[in-house]
This record gives sequence, C-alpha cells and structure tokens, in this order.
Amino acid sequence: MKSGVRIAIASALCLAAPAAFAHGSAQGLGDFLSGVLHPLMDPAHGVALAALALWIGRLGLAGSHPAVPGFSLGLVTGLMIAGLAPLPDTPVPLLAVAALTGLAVMVARPLPPFVGAALALLIGAGIGLGSAPEGLAGPARWVMLAGTAVGAHVWLFNGAGLVQAMRRPWLQVLARVFGSWVTASALLVLALAATGRG
Repeated sequence: MKSGVRIAIASALCLAAPAAFAHGSAQGLGDFLSGVLHPLMDPAHGVALAALALWIGRLGLAGSHPAVPGFSLGLVTGLMIAGLAPLPDTPVPLLAVAALTGLAVMVARPLPPFVGAALALLIGAGIGLGSAPEGLAGPARWVMLAGTAVGAHVWLFNGAGLVQAMRRPWLQVLARVFGSWVTASALLVLALAATGRG
C-alpha cells in the first residue's frame, strides 16, 4: 500500500512540474548569467568552443588573428538572428565544423588564415543561431543573448589562454590529444545523428 501511495505522489509531482526549456533562464541565476553559462551547458556548443580554444591556443592570439574577429562576427550575427527570428536548433553543422577544427589541432599543421577565419566564423554563427532563449521575450530575451555573447568570448579566451600557456612539449602533445578527443566526440554524435539515433 505504501509503495502505491509513493508512486501516486511521485506521478502527481511530475505532472505538476512547470515546463522546462532547454535554452531558458536558469532559476536563481537571472537572465544574463544564464546566458553566460549557456555555451557550457549545451554539449554541441561546448565541444565547438573547446575545439576553437585549442586551435587558437596552439597558434597564439597573434597567429590566429583573423579567427578571433571571425568568431565574434559570426556569434553576434547568429545571436541577432536568434533574437529576432529564432531558427530550429540544429547542432549537426556545428559539430561538423568542430570536428574539422579538432582535426586541425590534432595534426598540428597551420591552416591558411582565411580557412581558420571561416571555421571560427561558422562556429560563432552556429553557437549564436542555436542560443535562442525559449520562453523569454522582450528585454529578458536580449539580456540573455548578451550574456551568451559575453560568456562565449570569456570561455573561448580563457581556454585559448590556458592552451597557450602549455609550453612544454608533453603539454603540447596533450593539447593535440584533446583535439583528437573533441574530433572523436563530434564524429560520434554525427554518426548517431546519421543513423537516426542521435
């Protein structure tokens, strides 16, 4: 009898729960801080940011100069579109670009500047387009998008700075290993999506 009552109470609580939004504001954090954390909470965005941070960190900010403004341009453009006319979140193209960027880290060969800038632009645009806040409208929506813009830059530059500080040869090998993990993770999710399981 007791187990039946427990099941009934648990079922009632589940049915009474409010709607959950994948890209909404986190309770207790506010709209801006929820936006700052959003790039880390979305798996595809986190993988793409990690790949780009590894690539920029290995080259250094000077060596990856075209990529940084490319990322910013793509991110801001994507966020503006997401704020005005949100598109369905499709992480597959973003993960494909993340896999290519991780592969560039893994093979440790410099890319032509325009290729690096294009990869960064596509990653920024993918994160921006996939960051439309659900359940928010008006100023709260734009506050969260502004937080996402700040957060994506903060996480990218902190990650790149950490990789750039890894000067010892074995640490450089470790960065390449991380690049291979990022590529493998992205390709695994892409394979699952291609088979209809993702």
